[in-house]
Amino acid sequence: MKALLLAMRIALRNLALRKGRAVLMMAGVATGIVTLMLVTAVTSGTRQKVETGIQSFGPDAIMVASGSPQTRGPGDERVSTLVAADLEAIRSAVPGLRVIVPIVARSAQTVIAGDRNTTTTVFGSTPEIQEAWDQHAESGEFLSEAHEASSARVAVLGKTTDLFGDGDPVGQSIRLGDQKFKVIGVAAAKGTSPMGMDMDARVFVPLSTAMRRLYNVDYYSMIRFRIGPGTDMQQAVDQVTSLLRQRHSIGAGDTDDFSVRSAISFRQMAAKMSRTLTLLLSIITVVALAAGALVLANILTVAVSERRAEIGVRRAVGASRGQITQQFLVEGVVVTVLGGLAGIALGTGAALALRLGTKLPVSLSWEPFVLGFVVTIAVGLVASFLPARRAASTNVVDALRP
Repeated sequence: MKALLLAMRIALRNLALRKGRAVLMMAGVATGIVTLMLVTAVTSGTRQKVETGIQSFGPDAIMVASGSPQTRGPGDERVSTLVAADLEAIRSAVPGLRVIVPIVARSAQTVIAGDRNTTTTVFGSTPEIQEAWDQHAESGEFLSEAHEASSARVAVLGKTTDLFGDGDPVGQSIRLGDQKFKVIGVAAAKGTSPMGMDMDARVFVPLSTAMRRLYNVDYYSMIRFRIGPGTDMQQAVDQVTSLLRQRHSIGAGDTDDFSVRSAISFRQMAAKMSRTLTLLLSIITVVALAAGALVLANILTVAVSERRAEIGVRRAVGASRGQITQQFLVEGVVVTVLGGLAGIALGTGAALALRLGTKLPVSLSWEPFVLGFVVTIAVGLVASFLPARRAASTNVVDALRP
């Protein structure tokens, strides 16, 4: 332990005598650690954001949307193949579904209230959407069976559908298209979906009203299900997919005219995105750390040549090859740890700035700090190994010769 402490004191003294080189070595390591911190923070934040979105979507929920699997959002409005007979077929053939609700959705709809307007998504659905989506009124009331039966012109506003400022929307009137609707409630906040969409920028109207009065359609944009306890999610997804392919006469190898979304598919999508992001950022990190290690190794190699006399004197007074090796390894580790600590501090600041200044999901936890510290020690040992061996193999006579 005493020998190690002595080696650390010598290392710090040498760094103080060669401040320019010390800063250059630390900068190379710090750059790599900053990149490593950002990689782990963004990757962790992405996982957390997707998991939060899945909880908002419903971990036990399955949704069939019209349009090909590449279609994002509330279904493809041009596809009219998702019909009431499909819903009934699924209800009859797929066991374990405890709630089923049809939805007609139209995005980019202009909603007007007085002299204010906004663009949002209109959802036409039955009162069962409350159970299917855990969607309830924060104030006022939600859609009822009476509203559905009479195709009432009533609406529930999403939390972020800002049309009335600080005023109470309940009891006020809005216009959808050329029709006037009475606001009967404001929905409780839901957050964002796993696809990153605002689930509170919506207006809910009765399904019959949307189909007959607003859009004059006889098909759905989506059908949403929730599975009961003990039901296998993947099995239910496979059954729904197989049944709809059969009903829509989709041949083997042909693209579906619908997409089935669930917590499983969202996690698979997130895992694929995370792997791609992690691979890209990891390559950048490895390059940055390798560059830092190369700079460190080159400077230490030059230092060995410059300090031949010092090495010769130490060997002449009894220092072993192992002690010389230890000295240069300790110097390499000390400078990388100092650079690593600087990189951790800078990386933390960069991650916080990234979270505040962009929409990227960034999450700071203890893992990046531990990983950054371990990596700095490893870089120091690897980069110092060859210079340390070269120093230990210095010939004493040659080193002391003027």
